[in-house]
Amino acid sequence: DMIETHRIISSTCPFQAAFAPRPLPLEMFFRAKLNFMTRVFLTDDESALVPGIDLINHAPSADAGIEWRWNGEAREMTATTCRPHKPGEELFQSYGERSNLLLHRTYGFTQVPDVEPSWSYILHPQCAFHIYEDFLPSSHAGLAIMLDSARMDETLCKALNAVNAHQCDPGEFLRLVCARCLWAYDDDAMLQPALQALRQVREANPSSCDWWRGLAGSPE
Repeated sequence: DMIETHRIISSTCPFQAAFAPRPLPLEMFFRAKLNFMTRVFLTDDESALVPGIDLINHAPSADAGIEWRWNGEAREMTATTCRPHKPGEELFQSYGERSNLLLHRTYGFTQVPDVEPSWSYILHPQCAFHIYEDFLPSSHAGLAIMLDSARMDETLCKALNAVNAHQCDPGEFLRLVCARCLWAYDDDAMLQPALQALRQVREANPSSCDWWRGLAGSPE
């Protein structure tokens, strides 16, 4: 819990006087924490900061030219090229096959939609409180569910298994939570151009999600 961590640091840090005449602002702590998260690398048993490698920008996996690996025996991070590079060519690495939602949440940027590997949505329990109440046991009342177009996230598997164990219909639960999520989008006036564009492209290809191609003035 970030707020609780901030409270503990603010009340016990021996360097708190450095922030006088006022305590460490929660907003500053939040920004510092997010900045730290964008530069952390996973090791065998913990995480680490790796100056230098953390400056390499993201590219989709097919275009990335750098791969990094944690060497547990040597206790070091190594970065190697996985294709030839021209002199002066920028080095890129992949931050993972993440949707724009996850890229923006973690790193603060998005990709153009035609290279986005999947689409995802985080269902917070307060947005579907009554559905949770009817289908899930109370032990799962606070479960946030990740919906992704390319895979079944472990949170969705956990929810569906819990619904089944609660002797309810997992398919009906999923249908209702998706309908509840869609309602918020359908009710948002600012999203109507994008939704109309999606309907237009699906008239030609019912399985297409290329909504941006239906926007006025978009190149084919």
